[in-house]
Amino acid sequence: MRFGKKLALQVMDDQSGAPYLSHKPMKEAINRTVRELRLLQAATQGNGDAGANMAALTPAGLAELEERVASLDHQLFVLVDEDLERIIKHIRVGEAQLQQHIL
Repeated sequence: MRFGKKLALQVMDDQSGAPYLSHKPMKEAINRTVRELRLLQAATQGNGDAGANMAALTPAGLAELEERVASLDHQLFVLVDEDLERIIKHIRVGEAQLQQHIL
């Protein structure tokens, strides 16, 4: 069974209210980044079918492609940071509740 399917089943079964990673948006962001990186690699190396199609890419076009890759990379890490913030907040609330029970 694939990770996404396992995660979806776990989230459905979990009644704790714990936050999980945004698997689907993260996967989509990674896929878009990989697609752009492949275009960038083909353009800079000039090999294969994509390289032949990208041979006429100007330095400005290359810079735009690099900028898109950097933007997609930033979007992915914004998602990760948001997920981690929610997870850490949930953990801190749980820690505070445990501390109250101990004292």
